[in-house]
Amino acid sequence: MKRFRALTVILSIAVMLVACVVGEEAAPPPVPTIADSLTPTSEPIPPATQASSIPSTTNKTTSGRMSEDETWHGEILITGDIEIPQGVILTIEPGTTIRFTAQSDDQHGEEEYSPEDPSTMHATMISILVFGELDAQGMPDQPIVFTSDSEAPGQMDWQSITVEGSGTVRLEHVTIEHGFFGLQLNSPMLHVAVSQSTFQDITTCAICAEGARPLEGPVIISDSQFIRCGRESIDTYRDQNIVVHHNVFSENYVGIMSVGSSITIEGNLFINNERGIGVVEGGTPDIIGNEFTQHQGAAIFVTDASPTVSNNNIYENLFNFQMEGGSQNAVAANNWWGSADPKVIGDSIQDGRDDPSLGIVDFEPYANEAFQLDIPEYE
Repeated sequence: MKRFRALTVILSIAVMLVACVVGEEAAPPPVPTIADSLTPTSEPIPPATQASSIPSTTNKTTSGRMSEDETWHGEILITGDIEIPQGVILTIEPGTTIRFTAQSDDQHGEEEYSPEDPSTMHATMISILVFGELDAQGMPDQPIVFTSDSEAPGQMDWQSITVEGSGTVRLEHVTIEHGFFGLQLNSPMLHVAVSQSTFQDITTCAICAEGARPLEGPVIISDSQFIRCGRESIDTYRDQNIVVHHNVFSENYVGIMSVGSSITIEGNLFINNERGIGVVEGGTPDIIGNEFTQHQGAAIFVTDASPTVSNNNIYENLFNFQMEGGSQNAVAANNWWGSADPKVIGDSIQDGRDDPSLGIVDFEPYANEAFQLDIPEYE
């Protein structure tokens, strides 16, 4: 009888354990990212890779081709070009600072050019080439920084982060500074998401899309700052799926160039640049719900293109809108121009009314007061 009771207790415990296992709830799904909500026409950027068949190491490669997954943290000094091959993941932890030896690349020497470097660049500038995956997600109080190792950094101390092939890049709470470029997009199949990051003191363009190729993307650029870029902050070309949302552009030569592209530019602040947005060569971007002010040149300038310009606040610029070339007219209705007086609005626009060889900007109907826009603040 005692044996029977013991067996009964054991069976009861086993049943209880099985019930607990069966009753466990499934793990919650991953929280959607900003890329999921902003992508207009393409599939969202794939979620960060959870694991790889390649072993992972820490802070191993400071020059050359990576052979396995790596995690970087702390202070990293890069002495030569880094290649992240397809299938390899580089994860950079919050608070990490990556420094590049200024004007020195031990992969290619100091004076010679190399076929492996972009044709327009000296071999003395270091790049990170991404064919695989770069996952750099900092935190507000622990940003990730890509910068020069010089005590007196300049704007050409290193080259760029260059995305090739089907490379994937995620930048969040990242600062990129003192490079010739910031981020180069050189492939139609790449996936890039940039959010809550800063590009500053860049020699040419901070985010440069390859002009000869379409971008199936998507490329999402949001909630970031572009400060003191020597050419364009963002340079875009034909057939490129790019969304530029809720960013600040200040002290740049040009905020955004649309060279034949049909990108979306929405909810951004353009303040105190030489010029705000340029649209040329048949570009058809959607420029909606932005604010443009304090530009030394034109807030928006157009040559032979047809942008959609509406629901923006455009005021206190040398020219609120400028037709730079071509006889094609432009429609820019339903904007606030800093005044409800059509003569004052017309005087703030340079077009065929000033030079008969240029197209006319149709600014009517216009808003009688400023829009309450959802744009970022900037001090």
